[in-house]
Amino acid sequence: MDYAPDDVSWMAKQAGTKQEYVKSMYVVSCSEKCVKCELMIKFYKESDVSETDNRRLMELQQLCFPMLECFKTRRYYVESPEFRWFIRNDDKIIANSVVHDKIFMSDKENFKIAGVAIVCVHPKLRNKGLAKKLLSEIHKWAKDKDYSFLFLFGKNEIYQSSGYIQCNNIFKFIDHWNKTEEIKQIDTAHYVSINHKSWPKSLIDIQGPMF
Repeated sequence: MDYAPDDVSWMAKQAGTKQEYVKSMYVVSCSEKCVKCELMIKFYKESDVSETDNRRLMELQQLCFPMLECFKTRRYYVESPEFRWFIRNDDKIIANSVVHDKIFMSDKENFKIAGVAIVCVHPKLRNKGLAKKLLSEIHKWAKDKDYSFLFLFGKNEIYQSSGYIQCNNIFKFIDHWNKTEEIKQIDTAHYVSINHKSWPKSLIDIQGPMF
């Protein structure tokens, strides 16, 4: 078992702020010994992230995505997200993910999407269930916020264990770097249905760039 929630787990809102906290005790296996450490999952509106945490997030994202130059100057890829979750261990941020508030279009309807992105865990703490725990908290939050689907771009072998299904659709989107409209299949596109809603089979307009 990668992590074991303790009986002290709870959700609380900090009075006077827009932050929410999910606090759990986990047993995390580090190297050859088992280390018991307290990990705090924190939820923020993106606009409420402090300058100190901004620096820590950029450091983590540069470490996890060294090929992406954008994380040297900002904490998002192309568009700034609306919401962010990260896991803190003492004063260090060891895992992170964001959600973009999106509306996708199909030929029959528009539907509300929680666009998950920048899922990352510190290289020394991977394969311990931390990303899955983050995604679980995001899924619960999205269900309460009346989203139709969660959606992300990623590898099937990583995200299928969290319930993500690979899309076979053709997508229309804006290529941010070339400033052109693209219409094609995207192999990394995955979704999770919320409240048993059926994923459309037709062309889907992302109405903006990939995230």
